[in-house]
Amino acid sequence: MKKIVLFLLVIFSCSSNKSLDKLSDNERTMFYIDIDIRSETNHPIFMAGLMKNLDFRKISKNDDDSFIKTFYKVADFTPDFLVYDDVVNQCQKLNEMKSGQHLMTLISNKSREIRIVLKNGSNVFINITEVTGSFLECNKDIIEIPSLSNNINANELEEINKLTLPVHITWLKKPKRKLIEGVMNQIGSMVN
Repeated sequence: MKKIVLFLLVIFSCSSNKSLDKLSDNERTMFYIDIDIRSETNHPIFMAGLMKNLDFRKISKNDDDSFIKTFYKVADFTPDFLVYDDVVNQCQKLNEMKSGQHLMTLISNKSREIRIVLKNGSNVFINITEVTGSFLECNKDIIEIPSLSNNINANELEEINKLTLPVHITWLKKPKRKLIEGVMNQIGSMVN
């Protein structure tokens, strides 16, 4: 059994850098943003989202709370991959592969990290991955979003209106350095 699982993981990992299917009208490219906020006064906070365009100009650098709230004004919420399968199944019966853990590994291997320091001293580590594929969009009001102890409860954040989840990835890649430099320039002019 272990050999079969390992074989399938190797095949999927090798093919994840190539287009698996012809792009269809449903497929698009988005940026998966993984946020890790560390401070001396709070426990670590891990959140994630998807953005159509990397635009960080409207995100506050004041503190953890305002950073998260303003982030979700410009990005769609994506639940932690540890609860991904449950959320997909609640939104729509699409995810029979139980692929949340596998997606987490693939995406984290293709990301670029930037770090910023908020005015309150918190360190924010932002990992960005360019994802092409099909995405499931779901209104937040129709499901109960599971929360982990290291997340801010998405059900309680007014700024989160919908969830967007990758359900079929045809391409993953690290964003170009020039794109990341543009994000760093935007962060330099972020809202205070």
